[in-house]
Amino acid sequence: MAVAYQHVSETPLAPTEVNDAAPGALNPIVLRALAKDPSQRFPDAASFRKASPPPSPDASPRSASSPT
Repeated sequence: MAVAYQHVSETPLAPTEVNDAAPGALNPIVLRALAKDPSQRFPDAASFRKASPPPSPDASPRSASSPT
């Protein structure tokens, strides 16, 4: 029940609070995507993609079998 309460009531942590290696530019984008109020979220996937920075050249894609 506590997890359900958190999901509905608490603001999620910014990516950099969870992973120091996460680019700070992702914080406002991810937090907007996770906004509790739907009117504050991106209106569609295209808007989300447009707001997202391009991947860094040294980023490597993870396969589905990679541990997280």
